[in-house]
Amino acid sequence: MAIHTRGPADEADRAERRRRIVEVAAELSDDFETRAAEHDRDASFPHENFARMRETGFLALTVPEELGGMGGGLVDLMSAIERLSRGCASTALAAAMHLAHVAYMSDEWRRTGEPKFERVLRLCGEGAFVLSGAMSETETGSHIAYGTTTATRVDGGFLINGKKIFCTTSPGMTHFRSAGTWHSPDGPRMVNYMVPAGTPGLKPLGDWDTMGMRATGSQSIQLDNMFVPDEHVWEIRTPGVFDNFLVKLMFYGWLGAIVICYVGIAGAMRDFAVNWAGQRIRYPNPRPVAFEPGTQAAVARIDADLTSARTLLYNVAQAYESEGNWTLEEMLMRGGQVKYVASRNVVRIAHDAMYLIGGLSYFKKLPFERMYRDVISMPFHPRSFDDAEEALGKHALGIPLNCEPRWG
Repeated sequence: MAIHTRGPADEADRAERRRRIVEVAAELSDDFETRAAEHDRDASFPHENFARMRETGFLALTVPEELGGMGGGLVDLMSAIERLSRGCASTALAAAMHLAHVAYMSDEWRRTGEPKFERVLRLCGEGAFVLSGAMSETETGSHIAYGTTTATRVDGGFLINGKKIFCTTSPGMTHFRSAGTWHSPDGPRMVNYMVPAGTPGLKPLGDWDTMGMRATGSQSIQLDNMFVPDEHVWEIRTPGVFDNFLVKLMFYGWLGAIVICYVGIAGAMRDFAVNWAGQRIRYPNPRPVAFEPGTQAAVARIDADLTSARTLLYNVAQAYESEGNWTLEEMLMRGGQVKYVASRNVVRIAHDAMYLIGGLSYFKKLPFERMYRDVISMPFHPRSFDDAEEALGKHALGIPLNCEPRWG
């Protein structure tokens, strides 16, 4: 099925749909902003925000319309999350992690017609599906193509043992998706599965107490002899291989969740700093600090970094949606470059805006302090700076991504 071919009428319909989606996101964002400080202070998961998103259909934004959703694509998702993140960044990131995964499944369903995707997408369209997907482990860090969590073959399925970290959205999830390593007769294999929340042996640890993004519910989950029946196994893959599943999931996660959420926060920080500069007067100067050369230089740097990050991000997303025939390598490299460039820019924006405002930025009575703590966590998401530079450099030099001379 050709999902990327669109004519003029389609473009008008898409523009109208995006306007409606962003309108819903703006209304939700303004509501969520009234509770953002409380959830940040208590590190509490915003269950009421998720209830509102379920009521409005927002959690089905990337489900095809024929399956009960809003029918939003990647750029629609990005536009909505960028707006939502200005109100409560934690809620935006938690929702986006779910929505990006659903966008990947929608794309795969359109491409393959696979019934397992359709079943989940219909559940999501009915408001009965919220996903927490976790790949990271303490032992492997951001090497998410590998895992030390084990999958042991038993009659009718697998027993999973280990621990996953950064399980974003898990306090509000209906389903959990992850993987364990099975030492099969043919060698190590990654067993990707999806199970309902409350499955015996799935134990949330409630250990999410961090500097920023405190309301995302990204706790660890212990897996103790958790039985996964064969019908809940989605993929059996080779460790370390960037295949269709991993590449597309990373691509949608980078553009539709991680990068756009933090770029949205950076935009809010920029606006806060600019408004402050236009009002703040330092005695004995008669005019606001906006007239000072140092302030003007800082704003120029902020705007350059923000514009370049947003332009690259949206250009790549729009190119993918319009062309639709990218190789996995192209998706991995172009998506990875967006994540790398935007991460560096966002961190610079945060620092420039903070020092432009000065000591007032340090006070919790202003939302800027929370924005700063939230936004500087962006580089922690895979890939980290070092891993991104290695992958992009290997690609440019023609070296396979799985070539690891450091391991002997």
